[in-house]
Amino acid sequence: MGNVSGTVYSISTAGSIVGTLFTAFYLIPSMGIKTIGFLIGGCLLVLSLSTFLLGKTGKKRLKPRYAAACFFFLVVLFNGRDSFDRTDALYEKDSLYYHIIVMEDHCCRYLKFDFDMRHFQSAMYLDLPYNSRLAYADYIPLSFAFNPTANDILVIGLGGGSLPKMLYRINPGFNVDAVELDTEVVKIAEKYFYFKEGVHANVFVNDARIFVKKTRNKYDIIILDAYKSEFIPYHLLTREYFEELSAILNDGGLLLLNMYDPHNRQINKPVIKTLRTVFNDTVLFDILPDADIIVAGNSKHKTTLESLKIGAGTVKNKYGLDLGEKLNKWKAVRIGKDIPIFTDDYSPGSLYGSTG
Repeated sequence: MGNVSGTVYSISTAGSIVGTLFTAFYLIPSMGIKTIGFLIGGCLLVLSLSTFLLGKTGKKRLKPRYAAACFFFLVVLFNGRDSFDRTDALYEKDSLYYHIIVMEDHCCRYLKFDFDMRHFQSAMYLDLPYNSRLAYADYIPLSFAFNPTANDILVIGLGGGSLPKMLYRINPGFNVDAVELDTEVVKIAEKYFYFKEGVHANVFVNDARIFVKKTRNKYDIIILDAYKSEFIPYHLLTREYFEELSAILNDGGLLLLNMYDPHNRQINKPVIKTLRTVFNDTVLFDILPDADIIVAGNSKHKTTLESLKIGAGTVKNKYGLDLGEKLNKWKAVRIGKDIPIFTDDYSPGSLYGSTG
């Protein structure tokens, strides 16, 4: 009895290990989660129907070749299907991190994650591939009003490559690095969004926190634009991470955050309060009903609207960019004592709209 129990337990353990590894490293990358779900459902349906028919005929066993044929048929059927069956989907795949969809309409091409049909990771005009349809991108050059001599730039979160392409359009001489978690996203940016690695940016496939800890590079501007669906992952909004980012900034360098929040911007105040524990200068621009730009730095002199206007004048002469109207989006923010500071040990981002 003990030998039989041990054998059954060993076989079930080995099967669990093999099943987990085979699913994670082969089935999901090659077939996708939804296809696997259809396949399992189909197998259960076939087995149930077979059991019902065998009970009717009085037979006790289903011939192995029939069961194998049914399984093979389902694999071919579902693996060959687009999991959404959408005519406007140019590409769809499950990567190790996201369900990725590239879609297109009459004017634009879009990158979306995880079946979220309301929000885009990137949106590119088909006739103007260096222009983003997402309005926040037009405000990223505000960073040059703070530091008109900036040259070394780090973009955290590649998406479709909109920001590196925009920076290249402003000045092909910028030295731009981009960090992206998912290698599949990099491939999609190159294939569908006209991003060119090594031209528009040097790409590092890594977690943003690991990259920042290991890099020896220093930057004049760091742009935090990493999103999972509609939110920034909470571990990229903590005091410890802001300290790590500050450590790789050159003198006069700054951190710019694209803060999209469709839930009444509740996350902005704790993020600003957390930034103020690391940086001595923090400015918010109220750019859209559901989006803000936050700029933080350790400048020797407090940033004022007048100093930004002087910087904007330099930028206009240097790059031909008119930032005048955008500077008017400056907004003063008061932070109450009850607002928390995000740390690695305490980061209730889910209460404010961030996600893990």
